[in-house]
Amino acid sequence: MNFFAELKRRNVYKVGVAYIVAGWALSQGIAQVFPVFDIPNWVIRFDSSAHHHRFSGRARSRLGI
Repeated sequence: MNFFAELKRRNVYKVGVAYIVAGWALSQGIAQVFPVFDIPNWVIRFDSSAHHHRFSGRARSRLGI
């Protein structure tokens, strides 16, 4: 079976898009709220990085890599 067909069969594309949209929405909300509480900008950058790494790990686990 083709690698990309396997990704499609396991719904990795749909999960990836949903995760990206949810991460973007969360990051936008955090970027608006955190300055009100005087939380530093590095926390926002860390949050974005953490979303990237969580998605990468979930994609690998769904593929059995």
